[in-house]
Amino acid sequence: MENTKFYMVAYEALYAESQRLETEIQHFDQNTAKKKASMADYKCLRFRSASVDSISMMLYHGNRVYRLPGVHLIIEDALNARPDYLSICESVPAEELIDYKLYYGISAHIESKLAEYEAKLPSATDWEAVELEERLGGLQFAKACLDEAWQKRKE
Repeated sequence: MENTKFYMVAYEALYAESQRLETEIQHFDQNTAKKKASMADYKCLRFRSASVDSISMMLYHGNRVYRLPGVHLIIEDALNARPDYLSICESVPAEELIDYKLYYGISAHIESKLAEYEAKLPSATDWEAVELEERLGGLQFAKACLDEAWQKRKE
């Protein structure tokens, strides 16, 4: 089965950001003096990268694995926790189901993580707050990529 426009647009945007972040991380890794002098920036890149990469891989593997029968993904758990999204997915034609499950399931997962991290922010120490904000930024970027791809899927 061929990849859909939604998948390709979302994955390409997430992959490009992942590569950009990885290039910056490698730049620090190759210059230990700069890395040591800018450890906070380095850690921020790592936290943001972790968020973007987790969603990128969720999209990639979800797209690949949903085509296999009997597979259970985190995406399904996120959908089951959101009856409103689940009902949308249950009402679409079979040929669009994977895209709908990917979009709404990963969106539900992101929304859950955003709420979890935002709830922790008020009681976070300085460095914990920085980590949470970077992870939030990565998730918000990933959500924006999904939303843009969702809008472009029918163009």
